[in-house]
Amino acid sequence: MKARPFIAATLVVVINAGATLISPPPAKAFSHLFFWHQASAGPSTNSQNRAGGGGIYGTGGPFEFGIRCADCHIQAEGLVTLDVSVSPPFQMVGNDEAYLPNTAYDFTVTMLGEHKFPPNVACNTNIFAATFEDAGGNIMGALQSDSPNNSSANCPANAPSTKPSGSTFVYGDCHGILGIDKNIDQWTFRWTSPGPGAGDVTMWYGAVDGDRCSESSLGDDVVQGSRFLVEGS
Repeated sequence: MKARPFIAATLVVVINAGATLISPPPAKAFSHLFFWHQASAGPSTNSQNRAGGGGIYGTGGPFEFGIRCADCHIQAEGLVTLDVSVSPPFQMVGNDEAYLPNTAYDFTVTMLGEHKFPPNVACNTNIFAATFEDAGGNIMGALQSDSPNNSSANCPANAPSTKPSGSTFVYGDCHGILGIDKNIDQWTFRWTSPGPGAGDVTMWYGAVDGDRCSESSLGDDVVQGSRFLVEGS
């Protein structure tokens, strides 16, 4: 298992001898790919003056310490949902879905019920992320985005300087698939399942229906979910 990232957050600021507490401004959303692996603590390293995700995508899985998109995008209405379709479809083993080892599965994830639109629709930023993990938070299988020549098998260390042509991308430690910040509501990628004997796998995911050109984590809608898979044969 790859080393987990360190993440830090300032909750309150203490000022004056009387220890008066003030609330910090709302966190800014991540409007570009490079923000996801930018440091979450310390001085800003870019002109947009915001901390990064520190390698946390907000899927809610154990690899990311259970941290979810909804932990920053608070007070969401919960009206948006995700349709997650898979080809070939998973088998059924009893009441559980099952993957076949060493099998490529093509995912199409569609946001349904999108209702948050900013005044400038050109910067309507919707985001999606997913990971595939075992119960201990170990990353299972391999990921391939729909951007050319981009996969966890050939993992780029950094985000590209120009926006990729696909709807998804992997980089950094490539532990999860990332939706690219575009005015879209559908993302596609491929997951290749692990080899025989890997056992149960859970797909953890989250998506944000953004409304403020990534200027605030408030006022958005959020959906979180998971999909439990047993090993088939």
